Amino acid sequence: MDSAGKEYFLETQRTKVQSALPPHLHAWCAAILAASSLKEISDEDRCVLVQHATDTTKPETLLDHVFVARSAPAYVQGNFKLSSSVDQSLQAVLSVLLRVLQATGGELKHGTPPKSAQERALIKLLVDMGEWTAMPIVS
Repeated sequence: MDSAGKEYFLETQRTKVQSALPPHLHAWCAAILAASSLKEISDEDRCVLVQHATDTTKPETLLDHVFVARSAPAYVQGNFKLSSSVDQSLQAVLSVLLRVLQATGGELKHGTPPKSAQERALIKLLVDMGEWTAMPIVS
């Protein structure tokens, strides 16, 4: 995703012409293709990703279904934060993509990160007391 975004940016700088597709669609397509080519994923997950890739004959068809797909460096060096938002019709594909990322060593987190040490300590206390679930369950 990160390299797809960089390629999009460099291409628009080089040609001085804005692409018809927004950069988040390039990132989404790159994530799906990269995830489907991994060896560690199950056959069912690969089937869903490949089916989505083959059903998408033109990336323009995803304009109304993929709202956000981007990658940014996280605070911890070497880690990336992925942000994604899709239409209800692509929720199954997004769930598979998240499962693949977790299976290959990714960590699933939701929401904004804590802003201070006090906020982190408060979240830890609430989780320990059972008053707050740290992560929602994603099926």
